[in-house]
Amino acid sequence: MDRFDNQDDTQLDDRLAAQRKIIKASLNEIANEVGMIMRDEGLGFPVYITVRNSGDSLATIATPLDPS
Repeated sequence: MDRFDNQDDTQLDDRLAAQRKIIKASLNEIANEVGMIMRDEGLGFPVYITVRNSGDSLATIATPLDPS
């Protein structure tokens, strides 16, 4: 049973790696879109986007300010 679990984990890791590669290649465009939308909504504070190398999340979006 472990053999199949390891195969599933490897396939998931491969899919996540492929998605991260796409996000990394598009990061400038994503950041520009997010920035334009935020400015249009009157939210003039910086946003940081990072793409992880491992784990379950693909990217993290953060801001140094409290947007609420």
